Amino acid sequence: MRYVFLDVDGVLNSDLTPDDPQSFTKLDGRNIAVFRELMECLYHRYGRDSVRIVLSSSWRRGEGVFREDDPLRGKLDTALAREGLIIDAETPQIGDQSGRGLEIMTWLSVHHAELDGYLVLDDCLFGDFRHYRITRHFVQTTCCGRSGTGGLQPKHIPYALCAIEREIRPDETGLLKNLNNGADRSL
Repeated sequence: MRYVFLDVDGVLNSDLTPDDPQSFTKLDGRNIAVFRELMECLYHRYGRDSVRIVLSSSWRRGEGVFREDDPLRGKLDTALAREGLIIDAETPQIGDQSGRGLEIMTWLSVHHAELDGYLVLDDCLFGDFRHYRITRHFVQTTCCGRSGTGGLQPKHIPYALCAIEREIRPDETGLLKNLNNGADRSL
């Protein structure tokens, strides 16, 4: 199984999203179209049943500022559904958002037996990404665009395809097993 960890702000929108100057409450159809294109490439390579979208964003249901019935999360689900995409799972929230790498690795530690590859799409390089060796599977988008666009762009697709294909190295597998056993408490 291959997993795509999806952030929203700075990936599916940016400070250049029309009618949403820096409040990040809307989605940008241009960024969503690129995400659909990326997912179609992955489905074509690996099969639709072998790729899952895992939400790692603050837009998770019931997390942070979003309630279970929050209309923004509903807007995200609806926008992705129109493109034939669904969010299959969400990472757990562990403390504040500064430990996003820990949240991703905690989720992966539960699913590591079926893990063939993963990709992290985010506009922010969190400090713990290096500790958990996530940078090998990470594609950084831009929140503040150049040439009039921000967020996920067509230029990111080749990098994303490479990142999801990178093998899971023994040091990464060790981290996953330690997290699954509750042994990694370094953050």
